[in-house]
Amino acid sequence: MNEYEIRQYLFTGLITLSFFIVLFACFGMVFKWIRNRCCIMLFGTLLLPLWALTVSVGLAAVFISYTAADEFEKECDALVAQRKTGAKEIIFDEEGDNLEINLNIFKDAKIDQWMCSLSCPCAEVREARDWIRISPLELALDYDRNLEFQFGALPGEDFVVETFEECIRRADENYYAAPIFAKFAKDWRESVGFSSERDYMTFFENEYDCSGICEKALFSFSKSISNGKPKSCFNSIKSEVRDSMWWLGVAAFGSGILLVVLWFCQYCLWKKY
Repeated sequence: MNEYEIRQYLFTGLITLSFFIVLFACFGMVFKWIRNRCCIMLFGTLLLPLWALTVSVGLAAVFISYTAADEFEKECDALVAQRKTGAKEIIFDEEGDNLEINLNIFKDAKIDQWMCSLSCPCAEVREARDWIRISPLELALDYDRNLEFQFGALPGEDFVVETFEECIRRADENYYAAPIFAKFAKDWRESVGFSSERDYMTFFENEYDCSGICEKALFSFSKSISNGKPKSCFNSIKSEVRDSMWWLGVAAFGSGILLVVLWFCQYCLWKKY
């Protein structure tokens, strides 16, 4: 069960609790005019577990907000360690491919290795300096890249791209494309999983304005290089995982405390019984 499913369950639970709390509040107003001690005791007996449950849900959400963020970081660490043990060969066939839709898909798709190379020459943009000033050592250690950058069309050609997605779709038009990349691009765009894999990466790039989830990336998949070198999605996603659950928990906990106060206040109003 992922963090989003947990949040949905908590939200549904809080909506259900809210419904019963409003219902019992209506009963409480009715019982004000029903001068029967049994009705009042029944009201208190039923309302007490509701605010206790609301407080519990709030505390649970706050706890999950921190544990979910920690689990996200641990999952990233495991995927990074797994990737560094050896390069993963991506295989495409009629039944699908082994390019898994996971937190490390940007690295597995080899975007950093091929984008703005002879196989994917990039348009000449002012932001090219964001990549050109990166040292060869940093490129090799942080991005597993050993190819030189290519900004501008190659001799006798006018083929340039601004996104890796465009390069994958138009790879057949590039005379200088390495055969291994041309085959990779053709097999990927014709595979049954390309659409869902593209949508997955595009979602993160549009939602968080970033590229690379567990590791920082050199390039985006669908965003233009004219936007400059992308930032990592890691901190944005981790903050959202933590903050969204945190505020949900605080709201639930605060509602529970308020119910406790109201519960005692209502009984004070009925002290003459």
